[in-house]
Amino acid sequence: QRGGAARAAARVAPDERSQATNSPSSSDLVGILYDPRMAAHRDIDDPKHPEQPLRIIRIFEWLQAEGIVARCVRIPCREATREELVLKHTEAHVDAMFRIASLDVKDAVRLGRNYNSVFLCPESTLAATLSAGSVVEATAHVCIGQVRSAICVVRPPGHHAECGCAMGFCLFGNVAVAAAEAQRQGLSKKTLIVDWDVHHGNGTQRMFESDNQVLYFSAHRYDNGNFYPGGRLGHYSSHGSGVGAGYSVNVPWEVRRGQMRGAPTPGDAELLDSFERVLLPIAEAFQPDLVLVSAGFDSAEGDPLGGCQVSPAGFYELTRRLMGVAQGRLVLALEGGYNLRSISASMAACAHALLGDPLPGHSSGTPRVFGPPDAFHEQTVTEVRRHLARFWPALHDEAYDIAGTADMLASKPMDPTQVPAAALEGGLFEMNLTLQHYAQETGGNYEELRQKHEAILFKLDKKPATTANVAGKRRRTEALRQSFLRVSKSGPYLVPTVHVIATAQVQAAVSMAQAAGTHGIWLTQQTCQSSLPDAAEANLSLLVECFAVIRTAFPDLWIGLRVPQLSAVQVFAWVQDKCTTADAVWLENLSCKPAEVSWETLGFGGLAQHRAVRNERWLSPADQPALEAVRLARRRSSWLGLVFAGVAQQDDHPLHHDQDSAAMGEACRAMLQHGAALARFACDVVVTSAPPRGEMSGTETVPAHPKLLALGASGPIACTWSSLGTSALMDAAAVDVVLADAAIGLGEPGSESCLEMDEAKLRQWVCMWSEHTSRSNA
Repeated sequence: QRGGAARAAARVAPDERSQATNSPSSSDLVGILYDPRMAAHRDIDDPKHPEQPLRIIRIFEWLQAEGIVARCVRIPCREATREELVLKHTEAHVDAMFRIASLDVKDAVRLGRNYNSVFLCPESTLAATLSAGSVVEATAHVCIGQVRSAICVVRPPGHHAECGCAMGFCLFGNVAVAAAEAQRQGLSKKTLIVDWDVHHGNGTQRMFESDNQVLYFSAHRYDNGNFYPGGRLGHYSSHGSGVGAGYSVNVPWEVRRGQMRGAPTPGDAELLDSFERVLLPIAEAFQPDLVLVSAGFDSAEGDPLGGCQVSPAGFYELTRRLMGVAQGRLVLALEGGYNLRSISASMAACAHALLGDPLPGHSSGTPRVFGPPDAFHEQTVTEVRRHLARFWPALHDEAYDIAGTADMLASKPMDPTQVPAAALEGGLFEMNLTLQHYAQETGGNYEELRQKHEAILFKLDKKPATTANVAGKRRRTEALRQSFLRVSKSGPYLVPTVHVIATAQVQAAVSMAQAAGTHGIWLTQQTCQSSLPDAAEANLSLLVECFAVIRTAFPDLWIGLRVPQLSAVQVFAWVQDKCTTADAVWLENLSCKPAEVSWETLGFGGLAQHRAVRNERWLSPADQPALEAVRLARRRSSWLGLVFAGVAQQDDHPLHHDQDSAAMGEACRAMLQHGAALARFACDVVVTSAPPRGEMSGTETVPAHPKLLALGASGPIACTWSSLGTSALMDAAAVDVVLADAAIGLGEPGSESCLEMDEAKLRQWVCMWSEHTSRSNA
């Protein structure tokens, strides 16, 4: 066999029986370092941030549960000194990180936002200095022979931190500082740094780029420079400079491109292949006396960020191979890894290797076999060997069938009309970028691929046909017409909002609305902000009183009620008992979801943007007991008025991030249609907020906003507006009821107690509305 298959036998692990049966001598001791104070470093804005305190807590608990901690030498953690940190960081950066401890929480959080993917809190300084100092201390213990190897369960990680700044969850370069301090103290003359984190260690490489006493090796996901941290530094052509040329060794996995060609993501076989064919031959020539491992486990199977599939057995074998270098003087320092189970199991596997144990669940006398690497990723390793052979003659002697791999790759043509599997994983930006690259590489039509991609992610082919109920739409539309029949023979209907503050104020506002020529009024009760137990009841009593007064004064007036204090279930019994002749109620908090949608959040705080990524499944009324409860409460009530309910309003959780965009896609349109159709199981009229529009001229003709068209597909809709302009009139043609808020605030800014009807604004509404209706009828 040719290529990787020919070397499969070479990847059979040696018999470990002798290692497992020998009792450890002083030279076989394994140190372990862990301090719970490092868990105090946390993201105040996002407690569920991937680099969370539980990472080290769970790992240490796992090691304890497997009896590993009891078999290791506990080495006390300590803080790195300023003198140690400035070996690889600028004084300005070290001082900036030290100052964090004196900041209050808000200032620390704000400072973190100045960096690339970094969060900070006042406890970050202690955690970061403990993290770096622990790796320095472990390295010293290994170098002076107190232990053979050591495990550092530390955070924050370090390999992204640059000389002059924090980045990528990292504050200080833990491993880099340890290597520099070991060399400064004369404990190591040649240090090998192995970085198997799924992300390239940009900070570590830059710190030793022109150093020939430290060899940096990284096997990481690259994706043509688009995977974090991005750029060309992680490519194999970035091999160091000056006397350090050839001492930066990168194996860049092209995961996305491989998936487009049907290749699996890198796993055990691929990592071992990079070790056997690149790292170990170079290490043999370099002859280091110390090995430091940036042990990131985000390349492990199940990691939410890495997208690779290295198993605990794979990490066990990688560790065993490194134990044969530098006489086993080895320090493992935790870097990334964000699946709590994966990182715990993987670190435990590495610890078992260091202790000379067989991998749990695997007989010590049975050799482990790792299959050949996938041909696509094997080709990457071959390209790395070719490039670095100029620096390392040991890489010249490989007999390898390049043509065989090329033929294999060529035999997997890509279909330019089909969405590749690689574009269906990750966040929206990452998926769209993959789709663009695929279209460019195959000559496919990106817009057509994007539409297919959206249809797959949101399961558009499985959308329930709830909008096809023509009879139901006709029935609801007729019910709306009958409700307004005593004031107008046809819609659309203009109904201003009257904010209930006092009885006299409501009487004046309603008289003003009647004189202006509106079709009715909404009595709106403000949400009670008082903590007094009787305040909510008093507000409801005021609403009942105002309703009774207005109904007596204007018996034919169309009156709707908006009562946010009551739940969607409670309102029906209340209106039947207190305001029987009300024409409509507005359900403020109807619980209705069209689908189970996965969201992603970009940014923090007020700048955060939420994006709908994919639809896990469409929902029906049977999936939403709260919706059914509202429908039953309405049926049990003898009140016969209309029910309005809010859907896709700006102050609600959106159904889709593009719901107010005029350029919405088919997925957003489907979400709106199905959401409105589900809401109509309990209501007659769907209420939404006016979608924003840009400035338009009076003569410009534009179609109604797609949000309104989508919501109106299954029945009547109402729209809330606080101003009426040209754009609003264009959209008003697509709605059945315009809920006009003509109130202005008097007195203190933001005071809801001073909302009164603006007569000039109201008359402007009516005038413009009349002109618009006349033109439409003509």
